[in-house]
Amino acid sequence: MERGRMEDIAEIFDFVHGGHAVFTLVSKETGNHITFKLERPKVKWAVNKASRKAKEKQYDEDLFRFIFLRGRNNDTWIYLGVITHKKVRATKASPQAAKYGEHKQFRIFNWFYRSLIHNPDSIFSHVEFYHEGHCGYCGKALTVPESIKRGIGPICIKYGPLYTKHLKRTD
Repeated sequence: MERGRMEDIAEIFDFVHGGHAVFTLVSKETGNHITFKLERPKVKWAVNKASRKAKEKQYDEDLFRFIFLRGRNNDTWIYLGVITHKKVRATKASPQAAKYGEHKQFRIFNWFYRSLIHNPDSIFSHVEFYHEGHCGYCGKALTVPESIKRGIGPICIKYGPLYTKHLKRTD
């Protein structure tokens, strides 16, 4: 598993919204790093296969993802909140500090995500972005050099770029 630095905004957008993204933000100023995980919700129940597909499609259209923070021991994940309709928000299950904007890691993720959506050029002046060597769509280990560079495996890349779909929807 090879960790990869990513510098292309479209590739970062696709990776982050893939459904199984694990990435680290490294501060250029302090060298501190924080690792986040974004997961697409699993549709656990559905009346039939068609309704399940419709729910999954809605999650993708809304860019709905759960946000997790890697714990101090690097073996646990702490739930932070959700992304829905291109906004980060805390939920009832979020840490109390996140609900009131006092949770440092929640604020950092919120800044990163808002920058990714509204002002992507500002990201690289403050942080470096690294994926953790797994496909952002399916979570499998990346082995092909081009896939390591892009953060998405050769099979999953065929699902299409989310970034261009996002641009079409905001114009």
